[in-house]
Amino acid sequence: MHGEEVVNLMNVWRNYSMQTKSIGEKLVDRDVAIEIMADMIGKRNIEQMNTDNLDEKNRLEKEIDVLLFERDEMYSGNETVIEKFLNVYSKEIKAYYGMLNND
Repeated sequence: MHGEEVVNLMNVWRNYSMQTKSIGEKLVDRDVAIEIMADMIGKRNIEQMNTDNLDEKNRLEKEIDVLLFERDEMYSGNETVIEKFLNVYSKEIKAYYGMLNND
C-alpha cells in the first residue's frame, strides 16, 4: 500500500479522531500508523541505496534505526508514537506524494 492509499487512510483516520477514542478507533489509528511507518522505512531505504555519499548513508541509517525502534514501540501500543506517525510523519508522506494541503 503506497501513495494515495496511505493518504486515503490518513483521511479516514481524521474522521475517527476524537478526544475520547473507542478501542475500534484506536485500532484504526494503529493500522494507519503502520502503513505510514512502512512507507517511511521503505522511503529511507531507497534513499540510502541511491546515494553514494557516506555521510548521507550514515544519516539515513540512523533515521531507519529510529523508525525501527518507533515501530516496536508502536506495536507494543505506545499511543504517543502512534500519534507521532499520524501527525508528524504523515505530513512528510503527503508532501512526498504531492498531496499536502492546508488541512
